[in-house]
Amino acid sequence: MATVKVFKGHKVPEGAKRAYLDGEECRFLKKGISGEVLSLVGLAWVPLPRRYNKWPKDSIELPQEQEQEYIPKVGEECLVEYPYDDGCFKPFHGTKVTILGKCSGYYGESVYAAHGSKGYIALTASGFRPLKTEREKTVDAAIAVMNNSLDDSQQGWALALYDHGMLKMSGGES
Repeated sequence: MATVKVFKGHKVPEGAKRAYLDGEECRFLKKGISGEVLSLVGLAWVPLPRRYNKWPKDSIELPQEQEQEYIPKVGEECLVEYPYDDGCFKPFHGTKVTILGKCSGYYGESVYAAHGSKGYIALTASGFRPLKTEREKTVDAAIAVMNNSLDDSQQGWALALYDHGMLKMSGGES
């Protein structure tokens, strides 16, 4: 589940967990690294006064939306997402495969046949995930360079830097 992207007509910033409505104005809130309550002011998250070490009582928890399940298409390249150590499919985890076809499984669910460098595999849709976009790869690499020390708002900054052409992958990494 992910937080909604728009709340009461206002774009929800990355990392926001609650909202405080004041007439037409909507302030978004989240918890900082030390547990302090932060409010979005302009483009920066700033701490609320110390008396707000808990969520303000009149703030509203932002609703969650159902995440869409990834459905691979025949002929599409994707990755196997199977982290379970059952010995059978585990060796395929993270392998790039091409979807060859779709059929009905024992319980009526759709099963996808795929082929990759490690051979053939058949899994339900939940066993696959799309390939990462160049944007996702670049932002992940930037976060890794910073030793994963970024909080949610800083990750939002990394995404914004990429979107504005200010963050690029170096040395042809992917």
